[in-house]
Amino acid sequence: MTITEKKAKISNIQSTDNALVLLERIIKKAGLGTVVRHEKGYLTAIEKTPFSTRNLSFFPTIQHLNGKNSEIHTKLDQTDCSKFDEIYVVSTYRKPISKYYREKIEERFQKLNFGYWNSDDLIDKIDSLASDYWTHSDTFIKPYEESFLITVAEDFELKRLKLDDKYIKMLNIFIEPRLSILYNDDDDENLVFSKSFQRKKMIHSGNFIISGGAGTGKSTLQKQIAKEVIEGNLQAVKKTLPIILKQADIINNDGQLIEAIDQQLLKTFQKYDLRKVFKDYKILLLIDSIDEFNTDKRQAIIKDIEELQSDYDVRYIIATRDRSYLLHNIEIEENFERITLENFNLSQSKLFLEHFFQFDQNKSNRLLESLTSNKILDKLAVTPLTLSLISILFEEKQYEIPATITDIYDNFKMILLGRAHVKSSLEFLDINIKERLLSLYALEILKTEEKKPKTINEFETFVGNFLKSKSSVYDESTLPDVLKYFTKEIDILFIENNKYVKFKHSSFMEYFAATEIFKYQRNLEDTLTQAFTDLNWQNTAIFYGGHSKDMKGFLQKVTNQTTTYSSLSDLLVSNIGLGYLLQALYLTDEDSRKESILVALDLNAKILDKITLLASERATFFEDMKMHTVATLCTIQFLQNYSSFTLKGALIKAYEELKKEYEKCIAEKNPKAKSLGYKLFNIAVALHSDRINDQSKIEDLFDVKNILSDPFFVMLFEIILTNVNPDYEKELKNKAKVKSRRLKYNNAIRYYIETPARELRNTRFDNIGQHKKVRLYTEGGTDADLIDKAYLVLSGNQDAYWDIR
Repeated sequence: MTITEKKAKISNIQSTDNALVLLERIIKKAGLGTVVRHEKGYLTAIEKTPFSTRNLSFFPTIQHLNGKNSEIHTKLDQTDCSKFDEIYVVSTYRKPISKYYREKIEERFQKLNFGYWNSDDLIDKIDSLASDYWTHSDTFIKPYEESFLITVAEDFELKRLKLDDKYIKMLNIFIEPRLSILYNDDDDENLVFSKSFQRKKMIHSGNFIISGGAGTGKSTLQKQIAKEVIEGNLQAVKKTLPIILKQADIINNDGQLIEAIDQQLLKTFQKYDLRKVFKDYKILLLIDSIDEFNTDKRQAIIKDIEELQSDYDVRYIIATRDRSYLLHNIEIEENFERITLENFNLSQSKLFLEHFFQFDQNKSNRLLESLTSNKILDKLAVTPLTLSLISILFEEKQYEIPATITDIYDNFKMILLGRAHVKSSLEFLDINIKERLLSLYALEILKTEEKKPKTINEFETFVGNFLKSKSSVYDESTLPDVLKYFTKEIDILFIENNKYVKFKHSSFMEYFAATEIFKYQRNLEDTLTQAFTDLNWQNTAIFYGGHSKDMKGFLQKVTNQTTTYSSLSDLLVSNIGLGYLLQALYLTDEDSRKESILVALDLNAKILDKITLLASERATFFEDMKMHTVATLCTIQFLQNYSSFTLKGALIKAYEELKKEYEKCIAEKNPKAKSLGYKLFNIAVALHSDRINDQSKIEDLFDVKNILSDPFFVMLFEIILTNVNPDYEKELKNKAKVKSRRLKYNNAIRYYIETPARELRNTRFDNIGQHKKVRLYTEGGTDADLIDKAYLVLSGNQDAYWDIR
């Protein structure tokens, strides 16, 4: 029953006596004792606790309690209220009890303590204590409905992971799905189009085949439809019985649909006439996947459904991973709609996280910000299943992705590969063999120059060769079934253009390749390192690190590799990857990760210099960019990749080390000081972000010598404090005296704002990037530019070992 329907039912209570009956029901369910209904139209009850006993009274009305209503006043005048510890005034009227009414009754009866229940409060109490109030009076199907709702609430795919009980309720989250319907164009029957479809249309009429990938929520959607069908029975003249049949239910009844239905009903009804049930009630069959059956068995099930539909007007909703495969070579009447269930978009993901972390929206916001800023949602198939796995790991560890990305895929793999086989001939494919097949295949694709997948024939040969070496019960005739299993049943692979066997998502390929290297081919660790700027290999390296989380040697290799890059694209990609890898390796000692953060800051300085160089070139995107904009971009890039709770300790260590070096440079008037100051600023901003929420270092910078006496840093502080963690913006700006400092350095700040970075390059204002041990001086700016660019050309775009002024 919807909230609107509940409000309507409450507001339609016809008399105070009926309201008293409802209240008595709620109060008894709440565990209160000695409940007495009095002739004057109120209830009394006793609330006992280990420490006290309280006398409570309840005065209901079906009227609107506003300033003019005196019904309750009259009853109170006629009642000895001195013995009541608390009096509850309860209104079933659709509008709430007015504030004015409350003030008047409390003013008149000043010695009494009042509580108030509006219709919304009543609905909450009924939902939690007497939810059967919302149901109808059909005593035959009531037990079935109650049992059905309990069963579907406890039936969820993640239970294989043996989750803590506190997550069970969270996992019954339903987010309105994005559905699309396929239909033929009226003018050309060969043209098929897709348009959005409203789920509500599936509740009362029609037959549907819903297709969607693994974890997209097909089962959850069916359960939600079933719940709403039961809610609709409250008003319906002819009630509907939803019957959910899973693959196992049909297998356990030798593939006989009628017997499977019979067994489901027998769980509730000891004696009944199945034909009479079909005649007296509407039946909605919700079949949760028959993909795994062979063609003959699927055809038999479809035939049974069609006979039930013809004889008893039974409706059906079938869930499948691949509609085209399900219906291949199947004869079926075209009286159903083809519905596709889409992956979650950003707004659905946000809504899911808000529901999951309903008592801590800060967690929801932190996790969503991490997912979006790290572009994790682009790398994952975003489904209710993956979001559940992500949320549970975040709740457990407080570590966001990418620190936990390998754990997420480990759990995802366990769920997908743990699915049962229908054909006994594939029973030799245990979870270890399945994983090894996929990991070998993933690595083989990854090692090809163009990441080219195998054709169907090549894949079957590959699988056959592997299975021959692993299983004495291997039968070559099962190869098509193995291919079908991986592409249809577990939804990790798919066949592209009816020719190539590809991974459903590149992240699956990267995860399984990393698993193969980690478990069986550690000699490829150097390949992972050397190919770190290839995104597929980089993601594989991050999954690889996540398998152990403690890999000091591997981290040092990758860190050293990043120091060899000089092109802007390589610097950007390696800086992102190093940040993600550091998070995946969160059990690696903090000193090692600190060293990598110091290298990451050097990479950031190189990136800043490269962008400044591009800003000096005409006809580029960066041509008119200002120096403070370049610095802000680089700060944000560091923030996005390194502001993780897993890196807090390593960031603090890096800050303390750089601060000592900075103070030494200030004392020696070393020009390196400002570039060190910029690195300190970047670390402080990363710690200040709402992912870590540590303001100590950014406040420490307020007192660090020469930082906030530099107009450039004053400008950066104002920009970053406004955008990074708005909750602390005003407080920190006041502590830093940003406003007064901005006024003090107004002319210098205006100069930075108005002058393009190209005009500041190679001048004394260009001093927050890399600091070189050698400095060249020229007579004019043109000389500096010519020498700079000549070196780049002659060295093949390598970084110079000097800077120039």
